[in-house]
Amino acid sequence: MLPSISRLLRISGVCLVLYAPLVEAQEADLLSGRWTGTYQCAGQPVSRMILDIAASNRPLKEAIFSFDAGGTTGSYSVVGRVRGGAQFRFAPRAWIDRADGISMLGLIGILGRDGQSMTGSLQGCPSGSFHAERNNEGEAIITITGVRLPEGDRISPKKFGGAIAGLLGRAGSAEAQCRVLAEWYTPVIDPHGFERMPSHKIVGAIAPIFRNEAFEPVFGMPLELMGGMESREIGRFLKETCYGKIGMDSYRNVFADVFRSPIYLPTLAATNEEQDKAQKWLSDVRAELAAISPEHPNALRDISNLDRKLAGAHRVNVSAQIDELKVQAAALRTEAEAAARTALFNKLLADLEGVGNDYDAGHLGTALRVADEARASKLEPGRIDQVVAAARDKAAAILNPRLDAAAGLATMLPRSLEGLIKARDALEPFAVYRDSMDRTFGSLDPEGRLRPLYDQISELEGDPSVIAELKNALDAAAASEKPRENVERLVAQVTSSGTALIPAEMAELIASAREDAEINAVVITDLSGNPDPSEPSAREIAAFAMKRVRDASSEMAGQEAVCTSGRVTDPVQAMKCLSNPALWTGQTGSRVTLLGVTKVGCEPEVKDRQYLCYFNQQVRIDIAGSQAYGTDWGQMTQELSGKEIVDARFFRAAGGGWTVTWGDLR
Repeated sequence: MLPSISRLLRISGVCLVLYAPLVEAQEADLLSGRWTGTYQCAGQPVSRMILDIAASNRPLKEAIFSFDAGGTTGSYSVVGRVRGGAQFRFAPRAWIDRADGISMLGLIGILGRDGQSMTGSLQGCPSGSFHAERNNEGEAIITITGVRLPEGDRISPKKFGGAIAGLLGRAGSAEAQCRVLAEWYTPVIDPHGFERMPSHKIVGAIAPIFRNEAFEPVFGMPLELMGGMESREIGRFLKETCYGKIGMDSYRNVFADVFRSPIYLPTLAATNEEQDKAQKWLSDVRAELAAISPEHPNALRDISNLDRKLAGAHRVNVSAQIDELKVQAAALRTEAEAAARTALFNKLLADLEGVGNDYDAGHLGTALRVADEARASKLEPGRIDQVVAAARDKAAAILNPRLDAAAGLATMLPRSLEGLIKARDALEPFAVYRDSMDRTFGSLDPEGRLRPLYDQISELEGDPSVIAELKNALDAAAASEKPRENVERLVAQVTSSGTALIPAEMAELIASAREDAEINAVVITDLSGNPDPSEPSAREIAAFAMKRVRDASSEMAGQEAVCTSGRVTDPVQAMKCLSNPALWTGQTGSRVTLLGVTKVGCEPEVKDRQYLCYFNQQVRIDIAGSQAYGTDWGQMTQELSGKEIVDARFFRAAGGGWTVTWGDLR
């Protein structure tokens, strides 16, 4: 059962004074009583409500709002007034039976035409609404009548109209009423009497006393329920009586002007509302800051989000608190960064401890990654050195057994081409990590464990018998069915990846073998019948065509590099690039391949020394990105070139061979 409205009002010490005219008392009769119904906020279930409104002979109405929201019950006092006989507004005052998780709500509504129902909206919940009907069987409401207050001092008390009550209404004299007002506003008086303060700052300075907890005890109503006539009456009283007759300091008439002007009370209410929002925002930010643990992996991300929130904050009268929060966030960031560094340090060391020493399983890659990550991090220099040293030790534990095993082959290798190939093959597994080890730790083999093997390789590369074997092997590869592939396979075996230099004699053999392999890969045909033994042979003509093809491939690669560089400024070059597919597709790698050479015949111009030779060269020109144009350039050029006879003039060189100084080769 709800407690009786009269008992609750007696307990709370409310004393209402009868100042209202008869018409307002009659309006009170329309509203007083018990109203039962339902209310609902957006997205929430329908809840039950009871509104007990005490009968009163003054326009300010005391009531109790009780609710049952899905089994959660509670009640609180409200105060309100009627406008125009049927419209009313109630503002929440204080909890009677507090319910956790539920906020007090205000009501704005209208009586039904029959006086037996009311509907309206709820203040404090989104899209809130209510509907209630008079409960004629409810507990009778006891009318509260006022009591006459004692006289005091020498000036009779001001009889304020409307709903003004509280300490101001109960004061026994005008002097007492002025003292009530002075005691109310004294805490916010500026030390300079507001003399050097602009209006907007004055509003901010006096706003705290217009909060309901300070305002309502003095005036007997919440600020939002005070009417314009009541406000102006107080303003006139302050100016004419308190300042004019009693001689109180007017402080630039600040408080009298606030009540006399229609703009100030709503502005003060809005200022306090904004301040409440600011305080709520500060409370939320403080809670958010307190919830961040420096050791949490997401701490720095959360602090960055908080920094952005603080940097974009524009809140009234809380700039000092925002600056304080910024300092706290910065201190927390320092802690979080230190914690993150410690966590990274421990993780990197744990990564090293958690990996084995298996070279083939990629464990060396972990050691390299840990060292590189430490150097790129914001760890303290000492910790970086510690991690890198541990990673270097791990790399040594993985590599040293393999290095020693490879070096041990030095004394077992035969002095032959096979021995050289085996030696190079022993070094090959280290090639994949050589560059990374050199970059990260300075060397793959800082202690020179492979030195015996390198010495043995140097001896084999300088051994005439090994060189002779290599020449024979290269010649055989160049003359094989797949000359290019077989020559390159042998070259890879004897030079090994990662080798900076090879002896000059070996380099010459390899270059010659590659030349022969390229020529041997070309289909060479001689249709000249009985050629002069001194004229260029079909193979010599093919060698000349091969050189021209290489030059053409080199020029194409150069054009692609220029056109895709993004730095073309020469207009002629720009025109060339406009027709180059590389500019539009971004693909490079165009090349010319010599497929076949057919010698038709040679005419002696100077016997044994100068000949004009006719031949056919079949080439294939592959243009990178040509697929975008829907044309197979390679096949087309191969077919066209095979039908054309070209000529070139050959001169016998002094040192042997031929020099070509003129020709119609295209």
